[in-house]
Amino acid sequence: MKKNELANLIGAYVLIGLITALALVFLVIKPLWNNAQKTGREISTVNTKTKELKQLGIDTETLRANYDQVKSQRDQILQLLPAKSEEERLIALLGDLASKSGVILGAFAPGSSTAPAGTPSGVTASVNIYPASISIAGAYAGVQAFLQKIEESARFIEVTGTQLSSGNQGNTPLLQTRLNLQAYYQQPLDPNLVEPK
Repeated sequence: MKKNELANLIGAYVLIGLITALALVFLVIKPLWNNAQKTGREISTVNTKTKELKQLGIDTETLRANYDQVKSQRDQILQLLPAKSEEERLIALLGDLASKSGVILGAFAPGSSTAPAGTPSGVTASVNIYPASISIAGAYAGVQAFLQKIEESARFIEVTGTQLSSGNQGNTPLLQTRLNLQAYYQQPLDPNLVEPK
């Protein structure tokens, strides 16, 4: 009888131990398991976002390359298009020189075309003057390069006045420059006035 009681007592302790172990698993290990699963999901989300950011970086570089290519093609097309007036020709030339010099072409204020001084009244001048005033902004070296490119240009352009002022864009010093120009051009011949050969 005592053996049965001892066996029952041992069985009861084993049963209590198992119930306690199951309670510990439920109360302690289950939250740890849930936290581990949550952390795994968060890591997976971060990995997905990282892949998306990498793809975004690749797409941005592709877009930048396409933009540069389109800009280059646009500039080539603009140079090939015939200009309708001296103003358009001069703006296209100055814009191209500004782009190559690293300065920003700002305001363009055209004047009225005139004949050179000393042209007799009533005589059509073979060469006319197109005055204009422009503003550019950029680093000192860029403004200097712009003026050098005007001087080297195949187009006859005379700088008749300059106004300089300095400023900053963030930490970068900028030179604000206003230029008065005189661009010389030849009027196209009137085909009605050309003698037939």
